[in-house]
Amino acid sequence: MELTDEDFEMLRERFGVVPETGPPQRRFSERITADLDVVLGRDSWLRKRTSPEMAVPFSGSIEVELRPGQPPLLQGSVDVIEGRGFVEQFGRRFVLSSGTVTFNGPPEATRVDLEATYTIPSRDNPDDAEVTIILSVEGTQDDLGLTLSSNPPLENADIVSYIATGRPAAGSLSFEGREGEGGLVAAGADFALSQMTSLIESAAARSVGLDVVEIRREGLREATLVAGKYVTPRLYVGFAQPVSLQEGDGLSFGSEGRSELEIEYEAWRWLLLNIEGSGSSVRFFLRGRYAY
Repeated sequence: MELTDEDFEMLRERFGVVPETGPPQRRFSERITADLDVVLGRDSWLRKRTSPEMAVPFSGSIEVELRPGQPPLLQGSVDVIEGRGFVEQFGRRFVLSSGTVTFNGPPEATRVDLEATYTIPSRDNPDDAEVTIILSVEGTQDDLGLTLSSNPPLENADIVSYIATGRPAAGSLSFEGREGEGGLVAAGADFALSQMTSLIESAAARSVGLDVVEIRREGLREATLVAGKYVTPRLYVGFAQPVSLQEGDGLSFGSEGRSELEIEYEAWRWLLLNIEGSGSSVRFFLRGRYAY
């Protein structure tokens, strides 16, 4: 708004100051001209809080162009870090398995091409996967396309049923089911539990300051708490703790089994050193990457 001479006089009498009448000064960051090559460490995240919710860790390098009075322009493509981020959709947490994040100028034009999986364990052998649901995400944050597929290939009705109830369409249309096999009641409890664990994860991440907080579930009574933090952009330290969901007056968490520690270090851009295990056993991995 424009102030009159009377307004300026009132400000001078009451406050002893007169505001500047010239054009507003731009911040220092808005006056920079620069062309930069920016290296992004493994503690770089693309997060989206609205549906589909995403937390995508990535690493690589991009080119940044800064011009006075203009938004930054980003160019380049970086790789998604497998197994650490997620895409949440349909009340389920899909774990990132592969993908790229491509920067095409303004930040809002950033494009994601991701693939994430949700595994339904076999009822006969929980260590094996009965079905793996694959969620493909393509597009910008404001215009995302979602595609569902599965391994082994299934009809769309069966894919949706597995996501909702953990069973194929022909076996999910019941309210109770046989002992040990959930129908719609179990599916409802599982969905409610999914929403509850999502709130727990968000609250824990904010209060503790962790980069990764996740409750991975396999069925209603089996879950693992996964948490960790990037101590530096090259060093990640985390743990996995099995928990059980006990049924009594309600659902509560109780620890079962031993926790496992994970330490990952990026020795070079193409080589990761990874240590996983507990007091009784330790596993050591070397993970390499070759670009061609």
